Amino acid sequence: MSPDPGADKWADQWARIARWFTLLSKTNAGRPHHRESDYYRDEAYSFFQNAYHFKDWLKNDPAVSARVSDVESVVAGSQNLRLCGDLCNGSKHLRLTAPKESADTKLGKQEFRLAVGGESPIISAKYEVNSGGKAYDASTLAQACMA
Repeated sequence: MSPDPGADKWADQWARIARWFTLLSKTNAGRPHHRESDYYRDEAYSFFQNAYHFKDWLKNDPAVSARVSDVESVVAGSQNLRLCGDLCNGSKHLRLTAPKESADTKLGKQEFRLAVGGESPIISAKYEVNSGGKAYDASTLAQACMA
């Protein structure tokens, strides 16, 4: 289904974020396992990259840019969005040169559970976000970013 050409452009990015969030949530809860585990970690990074760049879509969409002129201050005022920004930029650029929260922010511990016995194995992958000596649940952080 193609987007409505008259729709706000930011809505395209929001829909993309929602799709990545759905994948991340399904993987966290458990879903059929049919590929290498690294793909599940990639989904987490993809969610945080797309979520963080939503601010740029809002700033660059003429239909809403005047109404969201404070989007950078909103991001700066939210620890969840700062962590999201550091995950995004750290995974895109190898290292953070201008961290929003902490230069050491990254996906850390990963926990996989595999259930066998049905038609296909079910995998659950849970990730931890490490930043500034603290650990955060990646799924909880993603939910907070969506809010």
